[in-house]
Amino acid sequence: MQALGAKASLFTQQKMPLSHRRGIKAKATAREEVRRKEAQENGVILERASKGKRSDIGKRDRGVGTPTVGKFAGGTLKLSRKDIHEINGPRQAIRGKRKGKRVAGI
Repeated sequence: MQALGAKASLFTQQKMPLSHRRGIKAKATAREEVRRKEAQENGVILERASKGKRSDIGKRDRGVGTPTVGKFAGGTLKLSRKDIHEINGPRQAIRGKRKGKRVAGI
């Protein structure tokens, strides 16, 4: 969002001392452990614990106004067959009209 011109949030931890940040993080994990322990003792089933923060290595910032399908290279948008099928959707059967109409017997 900041790449689009949004201002940085007021509560940034950039200027906070590292020891304070570690303390806040340790306190949060301790609270979570106590919450889970009490819930287990009371027989309450909680959501599964997260294994950690996922890395955003695979994601990249595409920007605004770029196409959401295909690959844009050299000024042309290249669409794969899969992209085309996703855009068009499933085929619909033609109903109602027949090629050879029956003529009433005279």
